[in-house]
Amino acid sequence: MFKQFKIKSLFEGQFHQRYHLTMRLLNSDYQAIYFKGQIQWLNPLPRNDFPQKEFGTIEANVHKLMSYYQG
Repeated sequence: MFKQFKIKSLFEGQFHQRYHLTMRLLNSDYQAIYFKGQIQWLNPLPRNDFPQKEFGTIEANVHKLMSYYQG
């Protein structure tokens, strides 16, 4: 699904540690912040570019990748 998926830890080892995600879908780059199982999308928003069903699949794949990353 993703052509590219990068994870960068922000505030590592601190109380508000979270992850900055960068991904490429259909030649468009999207960014998000992942914190406590929640995805906060940054502009541009993929939900504006994809139908609701595809957007749900994108979010499910992000959650799956993050659960794998976090162990």
